[in-house]
Amino acid sequence: MLKKLSAFLLAVILIILSAAFISCDNKISGGSDTNSSASNDINQAVSGENATESETMSEKVTPDLPDKTYDGYEFTFLLKGPNYNEWASMDIASEGENGDIINDSIYRRNTYVEDKYDVKIAWNLNNDPNTAYKKTFNAGDSTYDIFMPDLPSASQIAQQGMFYDMKKMPYTDLSAIWWDQQAVKELSIGGKLYYCTGDLSFTAIDTIWIMMFNKSLIKQYGLEDPYSVVKNGDWTYDKLEEMIKGVSKDLNNDGKIDENDLVGFVSPSDRYVRAMILSGGESFTEKTSDDYFNFKSPDSKFIEIYDRTMQFMHDNPDVLDVNNIKDQGTDYQTNKYFLAKTMFQENRVLFFSEVMQNMVRLRQMDTDFGVIPLPKYSKDQTVVPHYVFVDTTTVAAVPANAPDIERTSTILEALTAESTYTVIPAYYDVSLKTKLARDEQSGEMMDLIRASRTYDLASVYDFGGIYEAITNAIIQNKVGYQSAIDKIQGKIDTGIVKIVNQYKSLE
Repeated sequence: MLKKLSAFLLAVILIILSAAFISCDNKISGGSDTNSSASNDINQAVSGENATESETMSEKVTPDLPDKTYDGYEFTFLLKGPNYNEWASMDIASEGENGDIINDSIYRRNTYVEDKYDVKIAWNLNNDPNTAYKKTFNAGDSTYDIFMPDLPSASQIAQQGMFYDMKKMPYTDLSAIWWDQQAVKELSIGGKLYYCTGDLSFTAIDTIWIMMFNKSLIKQYGLEDPYSVVKNGDWTYDKLEEMIKGVSKDLNNDGKIDENDLVGFVSPSDRYVRAMILSGGESFTEKTSDDYFNFKSPDSKFIEIYDRTMQFMHDNPDVLDVNNIKDQGTDYQTNKYFLAKTMFQENRVLFFSEVMQNMVRLRQMDTDFGVIPLPKYSKDQTVVPHYVFVDTTTVAAVPANAPDIERTSTILEALTAESTYTVIPAYYDVSLKTKLARDEQSGEMMDLIRASRTYDLASVYDFGGIYEAITNAIIQNKVGYQSAIDKIQGKIDTGIVKIVNQYKSLE
């Protein structure tokens, strides 16, 4: 959203905030417990097609849905269960109000739709939802009305003909503000859309790749205010390298810079390099005229961005690649990503680049931090797309054997639309931007980042093993990008042909 909140949204937020302090007798189940857990230069960067969420709403927009009820029908979601840890479903299940702002907004949304259409919202939080879905579908069982897997899983299951084309759903308006328009555009295949994301799930907010900075260290080193740097149009690769220079310190005097020391910049190289390629306006794929895709051969700019980011991640003494941090155990709270977050939380990282959900993980951090966009590759760059980490991004999919597609379309649209005025304000505007962000500037930057998100189809489909090949090339830093691609070019070409043919066979 580039807009200021409308009067309606402000009213909703005030209601939610006040309700958060009301004690409720309703007790929440295990599934719901998870819920508790600019300058012109910038404006140009998020204008046009990527800024559809900037439309100003003076009043609540309601979906055009049939005026009918469904006799208490149990409308059931299949969701990612608790074994997914912080990426388990947190936006559908709620058994009642408990004072938690996000949980309560979910409960109100569900109750509103239940009362309006005489349905009951139900869910299955499953630790192996992909297997569960395929098993029930192949058995001809239509237990689940909506399946919400991660993007890569959705892409694989869709090719098996198990999802309904959302563009054919009678009451699903994919041009509406509650659907992510960039996802609608980029995730379509052959003119069809078998899965999508929007305001029904906030993981497409959580998984946006961002930059965070430690305010105390900025002041300690006498550095420029990052917000001002961004607003002045000076936030570039060069500026980032300039600001981190000389920051790292070997705190334990063991002769090396690692997770026990103070570091200028920390991020996992395989994800950061991808993010910077996309933010530089480049991509791994390109859409064809018939809405399929091809592998995009790298041009000189792509290689320049790749090589420079690789040099930055591997050769800069003030940079630590998260992949060089050793896991301290098998629990997710002892893995390298968690340990990198801990470094930032303990004031030992100046700039930390990770997904936006880290704002939630950093809620106990005493020192204030700020949020800014990824740096531009060059000062004259105007469009700065922001990488969505698709591995953990949740999408909604409709079973191809849905017994009543009109009912499914109606309830899905009603829930997604109502989320725009309940769950998203509670999670994004109140929780992230107001309670977890440390200042108003971060909220402004988050709006710009959110409006410029983009989806990488190479990560979604992993055709020909390209995802693993690129990941290994980046982390190991032994061969250049073109050499890594040359080794599997045949597999890439074959993989794309197979995917395209598989989708065409569904027509």
